[in-house]
Amino acid sequence: MVLPTILFWLIANQGWRSGFVLLAALALLVGLPACILAIRDLPRAPPTTMNAVEHASPSFWALLRSNHRILLLCLATAFGNAPIVAIASQFQPLMIDLGIDAAKAAGLIGLLAGSVLVGTVVAGALVDRIWGPIVAFLFSVGPLIGCVILLQGQIDMTMAITATILVGLAQGAEIDIIAYLSARYFGLRHYSTIYGCTIMAAVLAAVAGQVTIGVLYDRTGGYESALYLFIGCLVISAILFLSLGRYPADTIGDRTVITPATADPIQRGRAH
Repeated sequence: MVLPTILFWLIANQGWRSGFVLLAALALLVGLPACILAIRDLPRAPPTTMNAVEHASPSFWALLRSNHRILLLCLATAFGNAPIVAIASQFQPLMIDLGIDAAKAAGLIGLLAGSVLVGTVVAGALVDRIWGPIVAFLFSVGPLIGCVILLQGQIDMTMAITATILVGLAQGAEIDIIAYLSARYFGLRHYSTIYGCTIMAAVLAAVAGQVTIGVLYDRTGGYESALYLFIGCLVISAILFLSLGRYPADTIGDRTVITPATADPIQRGRAH
């Protein structure tokens, strides 16, 4: 939350190379020691032969053929993540283009980071109480409204803050909601494969979104075309989340109950 303001001051006074030195120092002196000292694997009991057979992992394509909702979730994630990451990647120049002072624009990036934190907590609280796709729908509508605000041309600080918060809340909520929906719809038997594929979709879409917003800005001299495109993507994402339907009746707690109708290609025909 405070790093963008610090970086803006450092770059203004010491040059852009000093910003990279600070980022490298944080990774080396904070991130690396945290990973080395704080992260440990929990002890595991060796799996039995039956457990090893039951946990044999089918390919993603086999899983996809067994449940079309996996594809829906991947697409919803991709269409939702691309606009959010693209806007965040260009946030300061976007705000400057809309008439916000450069220093204030850097401060807004800190507000964006704070909103990400709030979005993570709020989304987690909501999915415990409300149907998950509705929560995902709401967090898709938020940045959509933010894009509409950013399309107004010259905006004041109040409008900039509102758009920042809406985009940040969605950025904080989305990946956590996807993690929850992956478990809630598909259980934990193949959770790593399914969730990994949704993250792959999110990352590829994020790359495409960042390239797209840059190319459109270079060709049009503004961000309007990209924002219109992102509004369309967010509408598609919201619709796809709602199309997931009810939670399956055969997911209980942290496991998937396999039945002949829902068994994946490896488990089909075998009682669980």
